[in-house]
Amino acid sequence: MAEHISIRIGTSGWMYKHWQDVFYPPGLPQSKWLEYYTDHFDTVELNASFYRLPNPTTFKNWRARTPDKFMWSVKASKYITHTKRLKDPDEPLKRLYEAVGGLGEKLGVILIQLPPNLIFDESLFRGFCGLLNSGIRHTLEIRHDSWL
Repeated sequence: MAEHISIRIGTSGWMYKHWQDVFYPPGLPQSKWLEYYTDHFDTVELNASFYRLPNPTTFKNWRARTPDKFMWSVKASKYITHTKRLKDPDEPLKRLYEAVGGLGEKLGVILIQLPPNLIFDESLFRGFCGLLNSGIRHTLEIRHDSWL
């Protein structure tokens, strides 16, 4: 039996001022950019969450404003990956999961982008993975050769 493969095309974010009059039509208010974006793409990587985690209500609003089949990839906070460097992630992971829960079935994956100078530590990584919510898909972006 052939495996079903789904391909989605999107971008890393949709709220870029320099896209106005290039991708977004002249005169389209910024408040309508997400809806316009979803007319052209069926997924987006939320990069803003790397810098500041939006509140759960914001995620619920985004869910309501996007089509049924739209999928969100949410980048985990740099606090978890770059500041804490995967150490003691219990509380920040809990906050992340509570916030992204507002996306419901539209949450595709949580992207964990590691800093380029984070060297692989099996014990640290196993401990971190043990705290991940097994009901949510995660993807890991490694950036140091020691992870290979």
